[in-house]
Order: sequence, then C-alpha cells, then structure tokens
Amino acid sequence: MQDWAVALLQEGVAGLGFGPDSWIGWFFVLSGKMILWMVAALTFIFTSSIVASPFNDILAKRSEEFTETPLPPVTNKSLKQNVQLIGIDLFKTVTAFIAAVFAIIFCWVPVVNVFAFILAFLLVTFQYISYPQTRRSIGLREGAKFLWHHIYACTGYGAILSFLFAIPFLSSFVLPIAVVGGTLLAARAPGTSELFRLK
Repeated sequence: MQDWAVALLQEGVAGLGFGPDSWIGWFFVLSGKMILWMVAALTFIFTSSIVASPFNDILAKRSEEFTETPLPPVTNKSLKQNVQLIGIDLFKTVTAFIAAVFAIIFCWVPVVNVFAFILAFLLVTFQYISYPQTRRSIGLREGAKFLWHHIYACTGYGAILSFLFAIPFLSSFVLPIAVVGGTLLAARAPGTSELFRLK
C-alpha cells in the first residue's frame, strides 16, 4: 500500500511539472512516506485502544504498584460513576481521533507539519496516560494540561511509540509496554520533593 501511495504521489508531482530529482518532488515524496508512517501508527493505536481496552485497563491497574511516585488512590465507584468513566474514555478517544485526522492533514503544510507531528506524538502519549487518569475521573481538559505541563517528556515518549507502532508485527508486542510506560509516566512526571518534575 505504501509503494502504491508513493508511486501515485510521484505521478501527481510529475504531472505538476516537478521531476523526482527536484527538491519539491523530493519533499512531497518524503512527506508522503512520513505521513503514511504516522497513519500506520495512529490507526494501530486507535484500533488497539478499542479492541484491547479491557486488557489495557487491567494491565495499567497492575502497573500502578510499581510506580516510583504513588498515584492518588481510586475510590469505589457506583454504577452511575462507572458509566460516566466509560463516557469520559469514549469522549477522549473520539477527540484524540479527530485531532489525529487534523494532524495528518496539516502534515502536508511546510513548517506547520513540524507542529502536526508533535501533536501526533502527544496524541499517542495521551492514549496511554489516559488509563490511570480516567480511572481517577480525570477528564479531557486535565489530561491536555498534563501533556502541556510535561510536553518534552510526552512528546519524546509519543515519538518512540509512534516509530515502534509503525513497524508491522512488532507493534503488537509494543502495545503492553506502551500501557505500562504510560502509567509510569502519568505517576512520575509531576515529581515529588525527592524526584524532579519532568518537563
């Protein structure tokens, strides 16, 4: 599919009068490859978050025992509160998906595409810090603030995961690592009096 898309892109650029050796043709082909790489990563992430959500939630819960900084305790919730948590999780996933579509579109715009890739990396991180946050009724706004306050750590984590998720077959083995890492990041990033805060 990637070869077909790149060939189609090269044909389109050539139709505009730019050869594959020109810098414009090279830019569009390279941008196309990077966008396909990002699409591969994001589609896997959103699909797996829906299919493997119960497993991921259990894994994130078990991972909390190994955090350097303890997360706030989770109180027992009523049926209504548990339904609200499902709503929060669904709202976060839909919002992240819409933002991912915009990130992919803006990847074609020079200069702006740098910020689009950063947004995509933050969205990847957002998916995996959401498990411990949603369990504590932390909504979309608080989750977005977490990304902003720890933007370097979250961007770096998302970039590494995006690269690994774009590799076929390997991505399935990376998924549980991403869930555990996101849980540990959610606990560690704010820091304590003994541990410095991640930026």
